[in-house]
Amino acid sequence: MSSTPVGGCSQRGLVLTFRSQQVHVALRFAGGMFLAMTGPLVLIPILGAAGFFVGGSVLRALAAFVAPSVIGGAIAGWVLRCGWQGTLAFAVAFPVGASVPLFIVTTLPALSGHETVTQLSLGFAGSFSLSYALLGAVGTAVAGFRWRLVGEAALTFAFAGGVGGLILASVVALLAGDGSDVELFRLVGSTVALLIPAAVGGWWLGRLSGLA
Repeated sequence: MSSTPVGGCSQRGLVLTFRSQQVHVALRFAGGMFLAMTGPLVLIPILGAAGFFVGGSVLRALAAFVAPSVIGGAIAGWVLRCGWQGTLAFAVAFPVGASVPLFIVTTLPALSGHETVTQLSLGFAGSFSLSYALLGAVGTAVAGFRWRLVGEAALTFAFAGGVGGLILASVVALLAGDGSDVELFRLVGSTVALLIPAAVGGWWLGRLSGLA
């Protein structure tokens, strides 16, 4: 097996290899994104129903939105075994890159239902692609990866994000209307659309992790 030290994690054993850790890292990144989803989809509705935001600053809602992303990113970054730098890198990258896709998912019920598949595809795919590219670029840059790998990470996450956006557009187009069943399937589709790009990006990063 050949290995090549990469990025700022080379001192801590980050090497280029192809083993089952790719699956492990992919699952950890998907899990981190799933945790990030709980902010706008679970935590904010629960706290809102409990009156936590009444009379309070908008910063409360912002903190409830962002905090799960920070924690999820830290969990995902830790698996790369770059020490505190990798953990911090994706604790920053997740809220920076995932906020727009999460906002899109939470505002799906506000769509008019008259949007065309083309409009949905262009809007969602473009937004997801740029957002996930930012997630990958920020995470690897702060972790100390070489710039070539930062660019590769951005492209990998961007492509996967575009696929996620197309999945979401397809789900929304097929499930026009209201009702509990529609909401359930829309939630499942949104989850898949958010987790797949994170998992694919994690899979790519898993190629670089000799200790994951």
